[in-house]
Amino acid sequence: MYPLSLWCGLGGFYTYPTRQQEGEILAFIEKCAVYGVTCLFPTIVQDDYLFRYIDFGRSPVPYPALTLGDFYRDWHPLHILVTAAHERGIQVHPYLAINYHGGQWLKKDDSLVGELFPVAGCTRFAGDHPELWRRDRRGRDSFEAKGEVRLSHAFPEARAYDRAFLVDTVKTFGVDGVQLEFVSEPLDETGSAALGYDEPLLAAFTALYGQDPRNLAGDDARWVRLRAGPIATLIQELRADLQALGRSVTISVSFQARESYEYLPMLLDWPRWVEEGLIDILCLWHTSSDPEGIQASTEHVVEQVAGRCQVVAELSCYHQGAMRTSHQLASGARAALNGGATALGLYRADAVEVFGLWESLPYLHDP
Repeated sequence: MYPLSLWCGLGGFYTYPTRQQEGEILAFIEKCAVYGVTCLFPTIVQDDYLFRYIDFGRSPVPYPALTLGDFYRDWHPLHILVTAAHERGIQVHPYLAINYHGGQWLKKDDSLVGELFPVAGCTRFAGDHPELWRRDRRGRDSFEAKGEVRLSHAFPEARAYDRAFLVDTVKTFGVDGVQLEFVSEPLDETGSAALGYDEPLLAAFTALYGQDPRNLAGDDARWVRLRAGPIATLIQELRADLQALGRSVTISVSFQARESYEYLPMLLDWPRWVEEGLIDILCLWHTSSDPEGIQASTEHVVEQVAGRCQVVAELSCYHQGAMRTSHQLASGARAALNGGATALGLYRADAVEVFGLWESLPYLHDP
């Protein structure tokens, strides 16, 4: 029998639920229990996150009157979700997109196939500290260069901000763990991260090698590895923060499955995280329904992990070309387990609902 995780929204939804939807949250947890879900990964955003539908423009966020924290000041759907899940023996590990702090994008409505809306937003902290944003080779901040707000964890203040939110989530809601999700990096012409030309990193590289990395190719191995370093530092500091709480709190990471040579250029130095014992669970996010690709990418990760942390195959039902039928799910699950995955998970709960896959979930415990 394999454990089964489910990625879901805040309170079980990908909209922001109101207090009147408490019953729907409880019904969602009951459904998870009935269909054998053993762990939930609900998405979370910082309490100072500000967002609204706007026309695309230079300013990343015109501040509205209320933040998400104001909206949930005296009630929070995550508290309802955690309490109900624990009563049914289901663990909860909220996940935060750790390398993305806002920007402008096109958002679909909750039907998964509906109208696209222009959205812009970021955390108030990020909005107040543009000097901490990541930069490209030309010195442009991440919003000017890519339309995204991405804080640079090369700055201790940025690391402290994200760590404090995660630690506070653990303390406030009594969750079992936290997950760092890594969304895709904007790439340059070499296939390497286009951002990360931040002042602390430029200075460190110049001190080490006597060269300005802006004059080198973006895929220079020394420069790529140095740019990946702040994430390892962030996880090291987060682990120390959580250990100071005096109870066991799991740290997991989630990132998209790729060819083996593509991870480090995208600043995903996960072999280092495993080697240094920084993570407890590695969730490999499969957005394709190709069984051969799923097995091959899983095998690569499992071989390098070598039993030092759990490897969860996170099968997407959400993305175009992903697993949206029972047959595709079963094939993907078998491929991942043949590749050595120790557990299975599904992304996301709303896609499971839309494509009628709930009744397929029990079979994933032993596909």
